[in-house]
Amino acid sequence: MQIIKYLLLFGLISLSLSVVDADSILGKWYTVSENSQIEIYKNNTEYKGKIVWLKNPYFGERYPDKIGKPKTDVMNPDLKKQDQPLLGLELLNGFHFNDNDKRWVDGTIYNPEDGKNYYCNMQLENKDILRVRGSLDAWGFLGKTQVWSRVKE
Repeated sequence: MQIIKYLLLFGLISLSLSVVDADSILGKWYTVSENSQIEIYKNNTEYKGKIVWLKNPYFGERYPDKIGKPKTDVMNPDLKKQDQPLLGLELLNGFHFNDNDKRWVDGTIYNPEDGKNYYCNMQLENKDILRVRGSLDAWGFLGKTQVWSRVKE
């Protein structure tokens, strides 16, 4: 009888893990600070993400010459891109779903707070929690993980 309980438990765990498919990541996500929402979408076989909402969409006192104007990508090292709006800015690029370990891999994440691109992979903890790991190296050793939460529509 005990072995049947273990088999049922193993079956339930396996079933819950198999629920994650490539498109489970699609939708809007709050970043760790909940100051922005990122919409993750699919373009052919590639997963991408862009800023679709900002808690504070206008410049404040930190940039006196820009107070009240919509925020732009001022930290971008490419001077031509510093005037592009943050709303609509693509942050996530190049992701593909790895079915073996149920992760989105081989992507990059752009951080508009420092103007840098990082290697990145993402994994769902559950349907509403996304772990986003940005790193300096492609293997993810030198990096940081953020937890994003799904936006409830």
